[in-house]
Amino acid sequence: MSVQAVSLLGTSLTHDQVIDPVVRLRVDALSCGRPVRIGGENPAHVHRLLRVSEQELPPVVVHRGTMSVVDGRHRLHAARLRGASHITAKVLDCDEVDAFVFALLANRSSTTLPLARADLRAAAEHLLRHRPQWSDRRVAAITGVATRTIARLRTLLGDQSGARVGRDGRTRPTDSVRRRELVRELLLDQPHLSLREVARSTGVSPETVRAVRAGLRSEQGLPVVSRARTGTAGPAGRAIEPMDCADLLGRLRNDPALRSSQRGRALLRLLHLQVELRASWAEIADHLPAHCHDSLAAFARQNAMSWRGLAEVLEREHAS
Repeated sequence: MSVQAVSLLGTSLTHDQVIDPVVRLRVDALSCGRPVRIGGENPAHVHRLLRVSEQELPPVVVHRGTMSVVDGRHRLHAARLRGASHITAKVLDCDEVDAFVFALLANRSSTTLPLARADLRAAAEHLLRHRPQWSDRRVAAITGVATRTIARLRTLLGDQSGARVGRDGRTRPTDSVRRRELVRELLLDQPHLSLREVARSTGVSPETVRAVRAGLRSEQGLPVVSRARTGTAGPAGRAIEPMDCADLLGRLRNDPALRSSQRGRALLRLLHLQVELRASWAEIADHLPAHCHDSLAAFARQNAMSWRGLAEVLEREHAS
């Protein structure tokens, strides 16, 4: 597990915090820190390591502050059973929570001994207790636990923190009223900013910015620019109210007629990906190279037209 990969998932670790040259440390000077596995070490895996030459095993990673092994507990156990006095290691220089994150990600990437679901949930609870300011998505990215599960765990733990730090390092308030106040202040201070710029700075959606801007214009006696309803026209002009896509997907997934065919299953996978990405389009856009914006915007519009065409065909067939 590389430190670069840990950094990408939102911790404060940097490459300089791991001493690259391998060192030799005394086995009796090392301890085992907080385990990422609820059940501790796997005895069968330790015995497999005993059959491997010590020179073939990768170095363990040790947290400098506590001298505890954060990656390589099975290797440490095997070294003790061998009666070894020293073990090869790399040293991690960070706080204990970041060291736990490093251990978690190192074990999550293991193909030999993957973490159980209970281990990941326990890790999520640990991070929510010690890093309550981290956003649900940030904790979910690190632990592999679904964002909705993270939100439920946060509620069970009684977290009342008023802001979250996302994977991009930005702090965003959790209270919707406070968010709207921030939007209002920013619009009054810098009225020339675009909807997207304000949304990005305050952690709300562009639609929320649009609503706050409309309220401000109304207060100032300026004409409010109206928008068409977000609902679409269905068969015979019947208005279809916008619905939660996740709920719609849940209904479609429960339809045996879709699940039983190859094309139906392929469509469900595509729809699942669409739902997963809907919540992160703004974040994705923030990290795209500027020279790709026009081409990707054109592609997105063409894709939207394709979906609209499918909707019209399905509505006509349903009406007939």
